[in-house]
Amino acid sequence: MRMLPNYKIMTLPDPKCVSDVMNLTLDAVCVVGENGVFLSVSGAHQRIFGYTAQEMIGRQILDLIYEPDLGRTLEAFGKLIQGLLPPGFENRYRRKDGSIAYITWSARWYKDKRICVAVARDVTEERISKSPNHDAAVAMHTPVGGNTWRLSSAPPSLITPSGKTVKLSTQDYVVLLALAAGNQQLVSRRDIVQAMGKDFLEYDQRRLDSQIWRLRRKVEQATCEQLPITTLRSMGYRCYEEIFIQR
Repeated sequence: MRMLPNYKIMTLPDPKCVSDVMNLTLDAVCVVGENGVFLSVSGAHQRIFGYTAQEMIGRQILDLIYEPDLGRTLEAFGKLIQGLLPPGFENRYRRKDGSIAYITWSARWYKDKRICVAVARDVTEERISKSPNHDAAVAMHTPVGGNTWRLSSAPPSLITPSGKTVKLSTQDYVVLLALAAGNQQLVSRRDIVQAMGKDFLEYDQRRLDSQIWRLRRKVEQATCEQLPITTLRSMGYRCYEEIFIQR
């Protein structure tokens, strides 16, 4: 009679040990509820997104998505719930430092628990290296200093140093673009009005003052941060902090 080998019964590893191993991975493992809120994160989430676990858990995943990718990301999430999303979906996220990250996802929807378990892989360096406009791509995905704002053209928006985004009208964008191009020097009223395509001599200067005031209020109400623009009497305006132009 052949004797079977004497196998030992293996016990499950300690949960802390599993957590420690997960944190050694180069990818981020995220659990997201059907309402789009992060329920847990592990692995390389802080290296990829810049946020600690405490900052991510309870936060809407849509808050981090790079605005031009928002629509197709929502569409992809709908496909995931239906089991129709193939692995390898890619979109872009705004890191805590304001730079952009390209993320490739592998995800599974658990219908009974109403959660999504997803693995995020950072492929930013690979995408930059393949970009035909390499210098512009590097600038877009490079962290900026603590006092640097970003002005984006697609879509028109202003990103604060803390990473908050304010959507802009076309005219607001044109005004801020003229001020940002001034490199923290005085930008005359004439230059701003002409940038808007208006005749300076016929343009009511009070409209420009009102627009700057509304723009300041919009930024302050949306982000609790002060737009770094000062008025220089009747001469014009000046940015007293750098606004990085991201075309």
